[in-house]
Amino acid sequence: GKMVRTWSRSLVCALAFLVAAADAACPRVTLMNNFQTDKFMGSWYEIQAQSSIFQSIKSCLKSDYTRNGDTVVVSSKGKNSDGETATKISRMTISSNPARMMTDFIAGS
Repeated sequence: GKMVRTWSRSLVCALAFLVAAADAACPRVTLMNNFQTDKFMGSWYEIQAQSSIFQSIKSCLKSDYTRNGDTVVVSSKGKNSDGETATKISRMTISSNPARMMTDFIAGS
């Protein structure tokens, strides 16, 4: 009846609002044209970052990026939440567009 139709319409509007709100939370970025992977290699220091369960290193982070074919190896060192020395090695695979790399995030590794 009319009550169900009104409720359904309200639900659709609410879902549309939630999708729009979630979409607005993340900026749409375009990939860099002519990205040169080799110029991205080297040592990077993190000045500030948002807290993440995917990152066991919480402060004093230094990451060294080295290329091995279509893979970028990221060796990171810093301190964990207890202030102890922590290390992590992760890998990124270069896709057909060098500005887009794929990686796996594993919590606590």
